[in-house]
Amino acid sequence: MKFLFTQFFLTIVVISSQLVGAHEDILDTKNIESYVKRLKLTLEDVQSPKSYDLLDKLVKAHLMYVPFENLNMHTTPPIPISTDLETIANKLLNHRQGKNRGGYCYEINELFFQLLKALGFDATRHKASVWMGKDPNIIPYPSHQLTSVQIDGIHYLVDVGFGLFNIYQAVKLPTKVGDINSFVDSRGKEIIFEKVQFDENFGPEQNGQYGYIYKRWSDTKQNFERVSTFTLQPYQAKDFLDNNTYVQHKYQPFLDNVMYTRFTNEGQMIICVRAKITFENTEEILRWINENNSIDGAIGL
Repeated sequence: MKFLFTQFFLTIVVISSQLVGAHEDILDTKNIESYVKRLKLTLEDVQSPKSYDLLDKLVKAHLMYVPFENLNMHTTPPIPISTDLETIANKLLNHRQGKNRGGYCYEINELFFQLLKALGFDATRHKASVWMGKDPNIIPYPSHQLTSVQIDGIHYLVDVGFGLFNIYQAVKLPTKVGDINSFVDSRGKEIIFEKVQFDENFGPEQNGQYGYIYKRWSDTKQNFERVSTFTLQPYQAKDFLDNNTYVQHKYQPFLDNVMYTRFTNEGQMIICVRAKITFENTEEILRWINENNSIDGAIGL
């Protein structure tokens, strides 16, 4: 009976994803099952109504079990990072390395977006500009991919690929210009999301559009620092190809540092950020992940 239920559920999931994901690659049955297993969930766990509770459960599971990392950029020579869905799925789900590896936003936010669509969520891709740590007089290139999900007319930010700035929950976004959603996250950080209408000071892709500013309290500066800005303008996977190329070749924070983060089940972040480390190949990357993942127990190779 359980087998029949599983097969029926996967059939419905695939049909639904084909309807909502026309003209785009979608996760197939095998990848959906592998992904849910990697999140330490069952198909029964994810077949419940498309509610905030289920969305939040998926976000937390992903942040615990799929790390944010840019390790391919630090091999010699660098291993190109592809946003092709099959390549991402193979890296994170299907190969031997799939139980260890993560990726940066164009990989893991894309894969998570595909899972949400396959499960029937009303999910949309967006571009974001990252302001934190940049020259305040220079408008940053939109170097980040994130997702929004609409449930009962309310938009939620779903971002599992933002590294040090990840938030251990799905975030309700304000609905009116001037409205603010403020809260303290799982790490005790004071967070603000404000809805605004952007002007030319936010760059040509955001100018004139309605969107959001993500701010975080800085104890050292004693003020709220702007982390990122984004609109709800929808994008297709192909629209991020140039952005992905930019990050691999020109985004200095990633070129200068090895980055690896994930969360514990209590919402605390495990961080390993180190200046220039060089790996010879994927095997060295896997060993490094194992050695630097001791909290909650090392991931076995």
